[in-house]
Amino acid sequence: VRYALRALRRAPAFTLVAVLVLALGTGANTSIFAFLDELLLRPAPVFEPDRLVLVRRADGALLSYGTYRDLQVETRVLDGMAAALPFEADLASGGRAEFIVAEAVSGTYGPVLGVRAALGRWFDREDEPAAVISQSVWESWFNRDPGVIGRVVQSQSQSYTIVGVAPPEFTGRMAPMRTDLWIPFQAWSRQRPPGGQDLSVMVLGRLGADRSASQAAMELNAVDTRLQRNVPASRNAPSPITVEHVRGAAQGNIRQPSRALIALLTIVAGLVLAIACVNVGSLLLVRGSGRHGDFAVRSALGASRGRLFRQVLTETFLVVLLGSGSGLLAAWGTNHLLVALLPTLPFAWPLQFDAAIRPRTLGFAALVAGATTLVCGLVPAWRISGASRLWALKGQIQSRGHVRGRTVATVGQVAASLMLLLTAGTVLQGLWRLQAVDPGFAVESRLYASLFVPADPSSSADASRQVYVQALERVRALPNIQQASLTHLLPLSPAGSECVRRPGGETIQATTSTIDTGFLSTMGIRLAGGRNFDTADSTGPPVVIVNEALARRVWPGASAPGERIEIGCDTGLTAEVVGVARDSAIRSLADAPQPHIYRAFSQHHAGLATIVMETRVPPALLVTPVRQALQEFGERLRVYDVELLGDHVERSYWAVRWQLRILALFGLLALALAAMGLYGVIAYRVALRTRDIGVRLALGATPLGMLTAVLRQGLVLAVLGIAIGSVLGAGLSALLARIESGLEPTSPSTYLATGLIWIAVTLLACFIPARRAASVDPVATLRAE
Repeated sequence: VRYALRALRRAPAFTLVAVLVLALGTGANTSIFAFLDELLLRPAPVFEPDRLVLVRRADGALLSYGTYRDLQVETRVLDGMAAALPFEADLASGGRAEFIVAEAVSGTYGPVLGVRAALGRWFDREDEPAAVISQSVWESWFNRDPGVIGRVVQSQSQSYTIVGVAPPEFTGRMAPMRTDLWIPFQAWSRQRPPGGQDLSVMVLGRLGADRSASQAAMELNAVDTRLQRNVPASRNAPSPITVEHVRGAAQGNIRQPSRALIALLTIVAGLVLAIACVNVGSLLLVRGSGRHGDFAVRSALGASRGRLFRQVLTETFLVVLLGSGSGLLAAWGTNHLLVALLPTLPFAWPLQFDAAIRPRTLGFAALVAGATTLVCGLVPAWRISGASRLWALKGQIQSRGHVRGRTVATVGQVAASLMLLLTAGTVLQGLWRLQAVDPGFAVESRLYASLFVPADPSSSADASRQVYVQALERVRALPNIQQASLTHLLPLSPAGSECVRRPGGETIQATTSTIDTGFLSTMGIRLAGGRNFDTADSTGPPVVIVNEALARRVWPGASAPGERIEIGCDTGLTAEVVGVARDSAIRSLADAPQPHIYRAFSQHHAGLATIVMETRVPPALLVTPVRQALQEFGERLRVYDVELLGDHVERSYWAVRWQLRILALFGLLALALAAMGLYGVIAYRVALRTRDIGVRLALGATPLGMLTAVLRQGLVLAVLGIAIGSVLGAGLSALLARIESGLEPTSPSTYLATGLIWIAVTLLACFIPARRAASVDPVATLRAE
């Protein structure tokens, strides 16, 4: 080991380059593992996390709140059960109001999860008007004031007294989406209309001592079967209950997409590590070729091949150890970079990842270091230790096998980096396509403001709607506002769906939103038939406007206006269709037009509302005047976002943007590493052929001819790598297209662009060795012979 350290110290250039390459490769993989650990593997940051389980249906469906209460009473295997209902809410205090993610939870939530408050306590009664806030809210809203306990905050129509602050490591069971407010379930449900549908909740349990998840599942299914006997036979029987340990994100709708995304990122990081390993192996071979004489003398003096093999492998291990240690520093920086690259999600869903290097991450880094030592060092150690004594003592190098191996490795590096560039190009192509998609509504010169009327639950919905109408009139009176209208949901937002059908017809799913009389005009959505809503509809029978996609599904080949439609899965509301609107994007720009129903704002709206405005001047100039006009309503109206509609549309394809950033980052890293490898193999070839080049120049070859010949060698390797990488990149792009809707197979222009990038990089990487070959002095070469 001491000799290996001295040898590395005598070759600082080799040591520095090898350590840097390994630091980049291992650092990237360690960062990706940290994200995988956060999403899928890490135990919950709670007391005895191995006893915490998630209870749900086998098909992924959540349990109803009523079922949770029945199971909670009857279970004996679980020491306790808790329920949580995540939802988008608002938080208001001291004149400040923002959208947040909240959870209505049972009184057993804190004890069952084993989460102790960092300050104060968790509530223990579901009817207590209390709240626990996150560390983020405590820092950003209350400046970590210990006197926050006892302060009153508002959320939706309720007021809550802060009784506790959650610990910093606990961000709720919607992780990686951060929860900022926890409130008791029954206290929150007071604002719901009486007789509403039983809500579906996330159910968590804590296993009793020496009890297993399978035992809990058997007991809960027995109880559930007994409960189902009282359910009407007309309903479909629910799937069995499953009990699974909580790891990473507890929500199935987060875990499933995360698995596919993590698989893609793992492939990407693995390719970067493979390129780094090949580079270091090539460096070791180059270094070893200059030490054949040294090893031949050792062998002649009695050293066995095994001892020589161990010596080279020891040096490799030290290089990998230094590289992996530096990789942890690189991983720390990469983690923070990846967190900084996290996108802003639409509305209130903040993402939060822990960028710390945990013991599990250190263990993974150690495994990567061990595997890298074997991958990088075995072949060079075997070849160097087995070099011919006779050739080495004569000062000659057996280079044919080395050159062939390095050539194959270089082609592989080019192919791997091209795969990543192609994938990044595919995402960029998809992003451009999304930006060019016509959403079916106007975006330019549009502004929107999100509002909420914190009315008392006992007051009528008409009172809240009246405040919204007054706010709308105030905005319409502002200069440079051409028109304005109300809706409860902007396009390209998470929209709920309802069962809809024509009387006696097939039931389909359709998204719904409520709009006022001027919304379609303000958004530039034209009517294909029928009429718009008018003021008379506020006191008339229920009416709706459907889009063309729904009209085609429910009344194919017939006129929809004048027909009747039933809305609702359990108890249907019958309404008359008065108009058909042109198709427009509802949930995503990447989706084909989906069935959608517009309800009249004056008949159905309750809760959050949004004013959409068309402006005569650039909308950015009216953000402040609009906010000031709305804030004049004081406590009667909470004002949240006042933003350009274009910004909202941009946020709708946040996932594609984030993937593009990550793939571009790793693709450029792979390109740099592969270019270093290409430079190394060409420089190695030139070094081996110095005598041959000198003789050729002495016999009449021109420096320009030698320059061209070396560049041609590099281009041949690059073209082979481009051809192989193009084939493999098509498969990786297809995997990405399955993960993210809106992406299509890689276009020929993307293949052409990435190929030209690599050819340009090849010429740049090969130019220095080529110029060195062209400047060989034939006289000095022949004199050395």
